Amino acid sequence: MSSVAFCLLFLFTGIIAVIRVQPFDDHTIRTILLPSDCSAPCFMGIQPGVTQISEVYTLLEANPWVGKISSHIYTGCCGIALDWWWNGKQPAALENGKNTVYFVFDPATGIQKVQNVAIHTQIAAGYAILDLGAWSKDDAGALQGLDHAYVEVFYPQQSVQVSTLVPCPLSRWRLWDAPMTMAFNRDSWSMSGMKQISEMC
Repeated sequence: MSSVAFCLLFLFTGIIAVIRVQPFDDHTIRTILLPSDCSAPCFMGIQPGVTQISEVYTLLEANPWVGKISSHIYTGCCGIALDWWWNGKQPAALENGKNTVYFVFDPATGIQKVQNVAIHTQIAAGYAILDLGAWSKDDAGALQGLDHAYVEVFYPQQSVQVSTLVPCPLSRWRLWDAPMTMAFNRDSWSMSGMKQISEMC
């Protein structure tokens, strides 16, 4: 091996090593999963079971990261969903399509309150595991498609559901690296009809 090639190899190896030893800046994910400004489950001040529809509009419109907002009736019949897109000022880790707040109607009061909040991210699912810990077998499940597995994990203490699509064959490293969707809901998710993650492709 020539001295030039050896020097280049040494340089690239050094760069990779420096990148690898940099600590992961988990400020964004900790802010999302473990908010300090409102009690969990909560995202940007929006609390499932507490925040009313008019308050959600106000919170989103006042948020410096939020761009377009739209609403629609979702297929669960008679429920309203509110979608929003970022405007480019949000942390890059949050950029991954539209985000949705689902509302539930309380016939006793006539009020629409938040049922859950779903946000799509570029954050690897493994970082949720680092911050929230391992999950119970009963709080995780998966479904298999043709070439992907859909994996879902619920953390009841934080009322957070983490879900992602993982290419087959499923491995712990692919699961770790897959970008996740996070949903916040006071009620537990049902894993009925889902298989154990270890049974997937």
